[in-house]
Parts: sequence; structure tokens; C-alpha cells
Amino acid sequence: MLNRLRLQWALILVLVAGIGLWLTLGQNRQQPTLEAGLQAVEIDDGPRIQQIKEALNRAGRPDEAIVLQCAWLARHGRHADVLRHLPERLIDGPLRREALRLYGESLYRTGDLVRAEEMLKLATVEFPNDVESYRNLALLYYGVGMNELAMHEQAQIRRLAPADYRPNFLSGLVRRDAEDFEQASHEFRQALDRQPPAQVSESIRFDLARCLVQCGEYRDAVTVLERDRASNSGSVLLAECHWHLGDKVQSKEILKEVLSVEPANILALRLKAWFLEDLERIDESVALLQRVVAASPEDLESYQRLVRLLKTLGMTAESEQVRQELSRFQTLKNRLIELTAIARTDLNAVEPRQELAGICRELGRVEQVAIWQRSAEFCKNRNARTEASKR
Repeated sequence: MLNRLRLQWALILVLVAGIGLWLTLGQNRQQPTLEAGLQAVEIDDGPRIQQIKEALNRAGRPDEAIVLQCAWLARHGRHADVLRHLPERLIDGPLRREALRLYGESLYRTGDLVRAEEMLKLATVEFPNDVESYRNLALLYYGVGMNELAMHEQAQIRRLAPADYRPNFLSGLVRRDAEDFEQASHEFRQALDRQPPAQVSESIRFDLARCLVQCGEYRDAVTVLERDRASNSGSVLLAECHWHLGDKVQSKEILKEVLSVEPANILALRLKAWFLEDLERIDESVALLQRVVAASPEDLESYQRLVRLLKTLGMTAESEQVRQELSRFQTLKNRLIELTAIARTDLNAVEPRQELAGICRELGRVEQVAIWQRSAEFCKNRNARTEASKR
């Protein structure tokens, strides 16, 4: 009898222990994870993010809740808030990977490029499969004109995320800026093959079409542009392609449509000047070309056309003046090529970058002005930080 009671009690204890273990495992399965929260951030699932954040705090894991909140802030472009809320101590703890990535991205987005580079380089060295750190580092380098370094980071992204369109897109922009239009076209096609979002696809198609026009591939450019004509710039480019292909009736119809909406569109006025020259309305063509070169000083083709038409009108002095201006811009462009080569090989040189910004301003390259100004400031700050660390 006693043995039977002992056996019953033993079975009860085993059963209770089993139930406890089952409950514990069930609780563990239901415990929130930072990984699940970050996945919710990727799809911007606000209620799920809040639920996981509260559960992390209840589970005594407040640092993970902070990282999750900061990931959500970064997702919405609130990078200054990330820097305010993310404790630096997390960089040296178990959440180092996430902290380095968030700090690096937020420093980059708020303009502290030197510290951003340090953080992002650390992240890529210590966590070589962290795609986002490579991506932000590539964008940082592209934004300061260090395109070779940007391409190096892009190669790592291709390795880790071969289906991502962004490496090809950025590579296309780099090739386009270097006026390697054939290779740029290839990269833009590769980006489109990876099915980017619709709004991005429109931008890539326009860049692809511009490169195809530069290569003289007008029929291919028409095929690309006719998929959609959401912008006036795209429509003007399509009209230019039809002009080169000999379909001037179609070209004129598209041009008329653009000018009715945007009568001061410089690219449209440039093409209109061609039509006016065809009609032997030389005075009107010259007037338009003068507006074009004033707005787009790097448009050497329009300069050359203007020199020729002024000669046709017998305006020799004016033609010579324009020719001298054309020669000056050609000299500037040659100097631009020289300085770009110097900046490519000397990643710490400030003065060539400052001069590049000035030349780009004279050539009307607004985006390039900002890039080289940023680049000069970046090199200056990085050099100062390097010198300070030696003291």
C-alpha cells in the first residue's frame, strides 16, 4: 500500500513537472524578439511594432525596445531623433551590430559624414553580411564623389543581395557621371530587370533613355520612353529621338504639347530652335539658342550651332564672341577631367575638390557643385580628425 502511494506521488510530481516545462516552453515560444520587431519595421507595421516593444519592456529587455524604437524612427527619416534616443553604450554591448548600423546611417543622414564613415566601416568589417551598412557606406561615398569606393561597397551588396536593383542603379549613375554612357545603359537595364518600385522605374528609364541618346541609339530610347511619359523632360527627349529618326511631324506634336504646359522648358526651347532653323527663321532660332546657352553653359552643341547661325546672319563679331565663350567652357571641361582624376587618386585632397565645385558651378552642373562641396568638407573634417587623433 505504501509503495503504491509513493508511486502515485511520484507520477503526480512527474506530471506537474511536465506541465511546468510545457508552460515554460510555451512562454518562451511566445516571448517577443527584436528580430520580429525589425521585420515589422521593414513593412511599417505600427501596431505590431508597438506590441513587441511593450512586450520587450515587460520581459526586462529595455535596450532591445530602444533599438526597435530607433529602427522605426530611422525608417521614417527621423535620424536626429535616433541620435538623441540611442545610448552610445549599446555600441559596446550585445546589440553592437544594430547600434553601429543605426548610428552610422543616422550620422550619415544628418551630415556628420566622418563619424558616419567610421561607424559604417566598423559595421562592415565586424558584420560582413550586414547589407544595410554596405548600402549606406556606398551612398555616403557616392555623395562625396568617391565613386571607386562606392563601387567597392556595391560589389558587396551584389554578393549578399543579388536580386536587389539598387547596386546596378547606383553603378549606372556612377558610369553616367563619368560619361561612360554605354556601360551606364547596361547597368540601368540590369536595374530594371530586377523590378524596382514603379516610381523608381520611371527615374531609371529616363536615365537609361538619356544614355541611349548619347550613344545614338534613338530607336531603343523611343522604346524605353514610350512606356510612360510622366515628365516633360521625358517627353522632350522622346521628341528629340523622333527628330533624329526623321519623324519630325511626331517630334513637333510632342514638342508643342510640352511647350503648352511649360513654355520656358530649356530642353524644349533647344529643340524648337532646331525646327526654326529648318524653317530658315534664323533670327528666332538664334534668340532661342542664346537663352539655352545662358541657362545650360555646358551645352556645347548649342554653342556650336549658335556660332554657325550668327555667321550665317553676317554677325561675325558676335559669332567670334560666342566662339571664345565656347572655347572657355571647353577649357573648363578639360580642367574638370584633370581634377577629377586627381580627386580619384588622392582621397584626402581638399583644394582640387573646392576647385571642382567652382568649375561645376560655371558649367551649370548644380548637383555636382553640391557633391564636390560636400567632398571638400568631408576631406577637411576627416584630415582634422586624423591629426587630432595623433596628438
